[in-house]
Amino acid sequence: MKKFFFIFFFPFLFLILTHCRTHPKKFLETFPEERQPDEADIMSSFKAAFKSTEESLLSQKLEKEKEYNEKKSDITKIYEIRDTLLSLDWAIKAHKLSKKHPPVKKIVLNEKEFYISAIFLSSGNDYNFILLYTKDLNGELVCRLLYHSQSDGSWRVTPFITFFGSFSKGADIHYTQETKLHHKILLAIEDLDVENIPSVDEDIKLEFKVEYNNFFPEFMNLDQYGINYFQKRVHTSDFENLEINTQLSILQECTPGKCFNMRDFRPEKTIIKTNDALKNLQDFVPDFTKTPKETYFLTHSLLGKTLFEVYEAKLDGRTIEWHMASVRHKLKANNEEYLHVWIDRISYPEAPLSSFGTYKEYLNSGILTNKPLEYGNQMPMLIMIKRKDGHYYSIPFIRETDTPGRPTYYTLHGFLELIEPISNYKKKK
Repeated sequence: MKKFFFIFFFPFLFLILTHCRTHPKKFLETFPEERQPDEADIMSSFKAAFKSTEESLLSQKLEKEKEYNEKKSDITKIYEIRDTLLSLDWAIKAHKLSKKHPPVKKIVLNEKEFYISAIFLSSGNDYNFILLYTKDLNGELVCRLLYHSQSDGSWRVTPFITFFGSFSKGADIHYTQETKLHHKILLAIEDLDVENIPSVDEDIKLEFKVEYNNFFPEFMNLDQYGINYFQKRVHTSDFENLEINTQLSILQECTPGKCFNMRDFRPEKTIIKTNDALKNLQDFVPDFTKTPKETYFLTHSLLGKTLFEVYEAKLDGRTIEWHMASVRHKLKANNEEYLHVWIDRISYPEAPLSSFGTYKEYLNSGILTNKPLEYGNQMPMLIMIKRKDGHYYSIPFIRETDTPGRPTYYTLHGFLELIEPISNYKKKK
């Protein structure tokens, strides 16, 4: 029977293989690759994502302004109307800005659509910008401003522009995590054109500044109002477990951007307390001897092509992901090559995404998620200070554009590598 099958089937197999070799294109057309959406497809999908027209939103805004004037005595209602007005303003802004900066890429994460504009320069600013469009709590399409951070080495979102014109970094709880974009949005941005970046004759930051108007008659902190708007969409984790709160509070004593300029900061003491706290958090630290769940690469603007490996662990019964970053870089300060390792993020993979392109919930991981480089004026208590083994906690990160003797950035590798999870991960490299 087998012999009969072979004799019968072999001629047909021979004909198929011959046809594939002589007509490969025709054969492949039988199994066409999934067509990648072009800009016309993206724009069509983008237009369909708008819940309301710009005219409709303007009409809704006029109605809410009228309602505000009628109910000035009702404090609770006034704050509710203000929130609605702010949401409508962001939706109107999305319509307006999409005409100048249309999306060129679309990405879907956890069933939430994000539209990404091309990179552009804005007059009066030294930063590269991107606009991110997605749906907000009310179902309306809104627009968020992304900027390229030098010290962080990548793109991040700013909730708003502050009263003094700087980038807001959230509620100032843990700024490297609050405004950190989902890594797959960063991967999508990585594919954008960086060779032909246009410059627009507008200050895009003015579009994202929270300003006084007729609906803010009393004196109030506008930056705080912007923060309140952000915190309704992005918040930190809460724990009922007293032991978890106790250990996390130790890690949170040394937060990025603040810790290294405190007069009572002592590197050795801080490292000991950190490592002790980590030992008391059951299942919190991953096993780095296992195969990573995911591997990807992103370009750090100062350190270059960086490897990211994702490892799973647990916190209070929930799955968390540690994104471990590593890159080799030769420092000009001493002409030595270092393996820079840091914890880029510790996140909840099941958490829904916000309209800012971040997770709605983030972990205040304190000292663990420091950047590999920091501004010199934010770490005076660590610069050029020697460890007990004779190595420095931090040395200058010298760039060609720096003024001689006055580097902008300093490394943190000599401090971070003493934190046990980073030390253990580094050993496997």
